[in-house]
Amino acid sequence: MKRNVDFTEISDNKTYSSGDMCKVSTGGCAGCHECCAFSDGTIFLDPYDVYELSHNLNLSFKEMLGRFISLTVVDGVVTPVLMQKDNACFFLNKEGRCDIHSFRPGYCRMFPLGRIWESEDSFKYFVQVHECPNIQSKIKIKSWLNIENIKDY
Repeated sequence: MKRNVDFTEISDNKTYSSGDMCKVSTGGCAGCHECCAFSDGTIFLDPYDVYELSHNLNLSFKEMLGRFISLTVVDGVVTPVLMQKDNACFFLNKEGRCDIHSFRPGYCRMFPLGRIWESEDSFKYFVQVHECPNIQSKIKIKSWLNIENIKDY
């Protein structure tokens, strides 16, 4: 999906690989959950996200569909997205914490990082500098993502 934004306005104007350090760590998150409140259904799910949700919640895709996953069309492709509850992620609990944090979707796992494609099969990460008010320190990107076999993912 292409976005029409100025990279210099939303980032620190740098790109990173998964082995680089960058300032994205929230120190355990203060629980403001601003990143979990969204109004336009943009938590897109890739096949691995759907698998993780299905496996960890012990539900089939069909059982999840309409319950907390809906389908939308992006660039002519039908894509699953997380549904909202009270203008926030379906899995945000009353304490403002994520009920599925250990298997949250890649979009959530990456936040406040973004990805920028360099070629058809290569991308870099960037820091979305205006998105999280609780960033405290640097961390290695692959540690932040905490995804086993990140190259396969």
